[in-house]
Amino acid sequence: MLVGKRDIRTQMPVEGRQFAACDKYWRGLMETVAVRPEMLLVVDIEGLQPRLTETNATLAAIEKKLTDYLDTKKMACPRFWFLSNDELLEILRETKDPVNVQPFVKKLIEAVRELTLTLTLTLIHARRDTMLGST
Repeated sequence: MLVGKRDIRTQMPVEGRQFAACDKYWRGLMETVAVRPEMLLVVDIEGLQPRLTETNATLAAIEKKLTDYLDTKKMACPRFWFLSNDELLEILRETKDPVNVQPFVKKLIEAVRELTLTLTLTLIHARRDTMLGST
């Protein structure tokens, strides 16, 4: 969710730290389970159920905050409402390299399938969707 998304982590530092803690716990638990993959041994891990419940609640709260954050981005640019939250996260992650946003152009700009950019990232051509005519 927030792994590798530095810009979002700077906007949501508390949630970033909470997610890192949940991720660390989960990865540690999976290492333990990999060593002892028998279910009866796993369920006997002390404090497992309360800790998983707490981690789940923390992740749900982080997801709510992340959705609220993405909604503010959608309010600023209404075209973002045409994207899923995962797609919007991808765009926000790729803001430093607009070429990587290309897969989302069709959803953001009606009748435009592709943008052609120069090395200085100047738009030189917008290719229309073939169903509506091509340029």
